[in-house]
Amino acid sequence: MGILKSVVGIFKGSQLSRDVFNTKDGHLKSFGEYIGNMKFTAEEMAEMDAEMAAGVRKFAIDTLSENTDRSKARRELAIFILQSFVLFLFLAGLVYPFNAEWSAFWLAIATKTRLDELAGGVGLFFWGVHVVRNVMDKKAG
Repeated sequence: MGILKSVVGIFKGSQLSRDVFNTKDGHLKSFGEYIGNMKFTAEEMAEMDAEMAAGVRKFAIDTLSENTDRSKARRELAIFILQSFVLFLFLAGLVYPFNAEWSAFWLAIATKTRLDELAGGVGLFFWGVHVVRNVMDKKAG
């Protein structure tokens, strides 16, 4: 608390705070006016517009195609989670005729370790929007 008090004390009522935060001729006001009154030539504006357009185009290509590294990783992780959940359910059903105890073990992994909630969340995230859209389309049409 002592550090915070001393930092506040530096700015509270000091000449530094008056120089920085003064609304008539303070440093922040001067800097804001400098930014607001910047003048660019037509060539500079065209160059900035071209740079901006190239950046926007790259962003649109990366995100609209959903092939960014982040999107790929998210899909692979979702597939892994769903495959694990289905594998444990499949093993529980496959093993049941031979050993009910092992079947209960595999089923417990799938349903009692929050893997079922995780798989449900992943399913809702990836397919929930499409289901809701289909339901809304059927109601509307």
